[in-house]
Amino acid sequence: MTKQQTQNKAFIVFVLLAILHLQSTLSSVDHSTYHVNKIGHYSWELLFDIDNRENSGTVTQQFEMTYYANCSYYNLKNEIKTTSLAISTGLKIGALFKIVSIGMKGQIDSRVRSMYEHLSEIRSEMKIERTKTETYEIGPYSRLKIYRLVFNGPGIDYLTSTVSTTPHHMKDVQIHYALKLVPFLHYIDVVYTSDSVGRPSNIIREVNGKNPDINGGYRGSYVWLIPIWTTRLEDAASGIQIVIQDKENENYKDLAQGARGAYRYIKIHTNYYATDVITEIGLYRTSQENDDPCNGGRWQFKTEDINSKRGGDYLYLVWNKSSI
Repeated sequence: MTKQQTQNKAFIVFVLLAILHLQSTLSSVDHSTYHVNKIGHYSWELLFDIDNRENSGTVTQQFEMTYYANCSYYNLKNEIKTTSLAISTGLKIGALFKIVSIGMKGQIDSRVRSMYEHLSEIRSEMKIERTKTETYEIGPYSRLKIYRLVFNGPGIDYLTSTVSTTPHHMKDVQIHYALKLVPFLHYIDVVYTSDSVGRPSNIIREVNGKNPDINGGYRGSYVWLIPIWTTRLEDAASGIQIVIQDKENENYKDLAQGARGAYRYIKIHTNYYATDVITEIGLYRTSQENDDPCNGGRWQFKTEDINSKRGGDYLYLVWNKSSI
């Protein structure tokens, strides 16, 4: 076998291995729905104890009662994750997930139901606090105990405004959560086409609806970026870098394919010990040098200008990270 044939064979093996790795990465995006059940508890706490048993007259007392709800999406997810790991539902350590639906069964307060529904929508922290004044009359030689209903469930602690002199047993509330895994960015593929009609459907889009062609406004091929996702934490990207250089690097695909000037490459950074990874990505195109996509709060990070030193629009990859 000649040296050229050996090199050709080695190249073919390299390509096949790369394809197999890409296919395994694509298949690693888990689209399953996971189901976790939790319990919410009602209890009664003693609010007031007014003892008038040694008096012959009626006593009138006024109380200011504070009731509040502390709702935490962070605590809710942590409780769900702890339960799912304990009962082996399939969620791995480090997995990110979103709650797609919440179902409740039992004697549940309509306000608690609304809190859970709202919490799954806003996916953040929420506190509600209100006060009201109550007046009670205690007759001669009497004693009055006032109890308040309290709810404690995953992510919600609720001191209700419901009071009673005769607390009764309340059954636990069964809460069912349907979960979907949040994918991590693994890699960005660069694809060339000869026209805009042939662009792939799953490209990284410009966040304001502008031209997503990296070579837009220049000569050469139409250049599209395609995100490759995974739910395997060990394959997750933690950063992105744009490399601009005069020398060609055959290990990367040129973002300026067919255009004159420097070579432009995307380099993905991964870190096995990273505590946050990329879960959202976009392109940001602007004609203004001082238009920073990270200033508005929508995006956390950006690359260097992809079009640096070749004029035209300023173009950035922008992304958000999630903690694991």
